[in-house]
Amino acid sequence: MLKYKKDELARALSAPLVGAEPTHQTIQQSVAVAGDADSLFLRLSELARRELQSDGMPDRSRHVARFLERCHFEGITLAESKALAESKHAGDWKLRYPTQSALLRDFDRVWAKFAQPKDAEREANARSAEAFVRNARTPELGSRVLIAASEFVPQDPSLIPVRETLHGGHYNRRFLSATFGVGGGGKSALAIAESISMATGIAILGAQPAKALRVWYFNLEDPPDELQRRFIAAAKHHGIDQQKLAENLFVDSGRNQELIIVKKQGRETVVVNVLVDALIDEARRQRIDVLILDPAVSIHQVDENSNNEVQIVASQLTRVAHEANLALEVVHHVNKSSGDGKGEVTADSGRGAGALKDKARAVRAINMMSEKEAERAGIDTKDRFSYFRVSSAKSNMAKRSGQADWYRIVSVDLGNGTKWSAGDSVGVVEKWQWPSVEATADDVTTEQIRELKRRLGLAPHGDNHQAKDWAGRVFGEVLGLDATADKRKIGLLMKALVGAGHFAVVERKSDKGRKRPMFEAVPDPHQPLGGVGSGAS
Repeated sequence: MLKYKKDELARALSAPLVGAEPTHQTIQQSVAVAGDADSLFLRLSELARRELQSDGMPDRSRHVARFLERCHFEGITLAESKALAESKHAGDWKLRYPTQSALLRDFDRVWAKFAQPKDAEREANARSAEAFVRNARTPELGSRVLIAASEFVPQDPSLIPVRETLHGGHYNRRFLSATFGVGGGGKSALAIAESISMATGIAILGAQPAKALRVWYFNLEDPPDELQRRFIAAAKHHGIDQQKLAENLFVDSGRNQELIIVKKQGRETVVVNVLVDALIDEARRQRIDVLILDPAVSIHQVDENSNNEVQIVASQLTRVAHEANLALEVVHHVNKSSGDGKGEVTADSGRGAGALKDKARAVRAINMMSEKEAERAGIDTKDRFSYFRVSSAKSNMAKRSGQADWYRIVSVDLGNGTKWSAGDSVGVVEKWQWPSVEATADDVTTEQIRELKRRLGLAPHGDNHQAKDWAGRVFGEVLGLDATADKRKIGLLMKALVGAGHFAVVERKSDKGRKRPMFEAVPDPHQPLGGVGSGAS
C-alpha cells in the first residue's frame, strides 16, 4: 500500500485529473477552430497545401514533421494545424494512425520537438537585438556632444538576428536594391511578375518567396488602366487567382498621385519631407514588406548626373526602407552606351551618376539575348528580343553568383476584343531554361515515344531543322515545345532518342533524286512466340 506525506497528498489531490473531460469553454474553442478550417486552408501556401493533401511519406511522423514545419513557418498555430489535419482537406496520410487521439498526440510531440525550440530561438534573437539597441548611445539634442562613438558589444553569434531575405536573394528587408536594364528590355514585366510571386507566395518564376508578402508596386509612368492590363495578363498566364492576389498586392500609378521625393528650388536641393513621411506612414499602415518604384528617374527632379544630388535621393530611399521596415527596389534605366548591340549592362551602366548603384546593397543587370547567344540556343535571331538574362551585378549581402537566370516575354491575349476590333495583347514574363547539352532519352516518356513513332510514320520527315518537313515540329507538338523557341532542346532530344535506338537518321533519295538525311522511327521488336494471346500453352 502506497503512503503519501501530507504535502504530497495535497498536491496530488489539487492537480487536474489526467484525461478529464474538457470544459464547455474548451469545447467551444475547439469547435471554433475546426469550423474555421476552410479559411485556414485558404491561408496556406501551395507548398503547405500539397503537404496537407498528399498521401504522405512511409514514415507518418516524418510527414507530420514536414507539414508542421511548413505551418510554423507560415504562422499557423498548433491548434490550427490540428484543425486542418482533422478537416476534409487532409489527405490519406492521417489514416495511418489507428485513432484520432494517436494523431493528435503525434502532433503535440512533433511540435514540442521542432517548433517550440524555433520560437525560443526567435525570442532570444529579439532580446539580443534589443540589448544591442540599448547599448547604442544616441546623443541628446542640445548637448555638447553632437556625435558619439559606440562601444563594440560582444555577442554570441548564434543569437544575432537572421538577415531577412524576402525573395531570390535580391529583396532584403530594410535595404535598397536596384535593377538596371534598357528600355523595353523586360524590367517592368519582371517586376510585375515578381510582385505577383511575392504577393501570393507562389514560385511562378522559379524562386520561392519567404512567404506571402505585402507588396506595393508604384509605377510612375504608366496609367492605371495599363497597369491593370499588365497585372491581369500576368495572373492569367501563370494561373493566379485574382482574389488571392488582391489580399497582399497594392498597385499605384504616378498619373494619379505624384511621388517626387527630392526637388530643386533654385540652386538648392530640397527633400520633400512631408511626402517621404507620408510614404513611410502608409507603408507602415498597410504593413508593406516590399516596395517597388518604377522607374527611379521619376521619383526626383534633380540633376541625375550629379553624384551629390543623386546621393540625397538614394539616402531618402534607404531611409524609407529602414523606417518602414521593408525591402525597397528601384527599376532604373541605363546609359546610351549600354544595351543591345552596344556594351554589356553592368552595375556601372545605370543612367546618370553612380551614387544610386553605390547606395544600393544589391544590383541586378538585365541583358537581352545577343545574336551569338541566339545562335547557340537555336533561337531565330528575329525572336531573340523576347529573351533576356538577369545577373547579379553587385551584392554587398552575400557572395555574387556568376550564373544568370533566363526569362522570355510571351504574348497573352486578354480576350477583351469585339467582332469589330481586336483585343489587347500584353507581354508577360516567364522563366526560360537555357537548352541543356545533357538532354537524354529519359526526358521523354514511353507514351510520348509511341505517339512520336505513330505520327512520324504517317509521312516522311527530314532531319535538318531547315527542312519544311523537319521531324522536330512533330516533337514540338507531342512534347509541348515551341519548334522555333525550343529548337536547340528539340534537336538534343532527337539526337538522344537516336542514340537510345528509338529512331534513326537514314539517307534517302528525294523526289528530285538527291539524297538527304531523313528522321525515321525504328520498328519495335516483335513479341516473342508464346506471348499473351498467342494460344500457346
